[in-house]
Amino acid sequence: MNSYRSLNTTTEHAGSRTEVSLQRRVKQGEPLPPFIFNAILDSLFQQLEQMKGYVIVQSHCFSSLAFADELILLATAKEKAQSLLHHTESYLKNLGMRNAAEKCASFEITCTKDSWYITNPDLCLLNGDNTQLSSR
Repeated sequence: MNSYRSLNTTTEHAGSRTEVSLQRRVKQGEPLPPFIFNAILDSLFQQLEQMKGYVIVQSHCFSSLAFADELILLATAKEKAQSLLHHTESYLKNLGMRNAAEKCASFEITCTKDSWYITNPDLCLLNGDNTQLSSR
């Protein structure tokens, strides 16, 4: 914990230097945060898998992918995706955490006879904020 006390960085622009005190987040490249993320959210991952978000065949389905501090929710229908998102939000709220709409992205893949295209599914957070169409 001492490594997070009195944490500062210096920014420099056009010959002017400014000392900035870091009061939130963790330092880039720290090895511990991904383990904490997985430990805290392991129960959520188990709950999401019970909700059967994306079904490949009846016996094979999954609803989330996680890596480091990223979480991807997957569903076969917009209604199911909305349900997964609200469940995740409620779980995080119980931990004193929240989703930020500006950090959420969503997209829907629509198939046609000969091709496919991406649309915005207009998913919204519990507070009414809309997620953005993913630009990734």
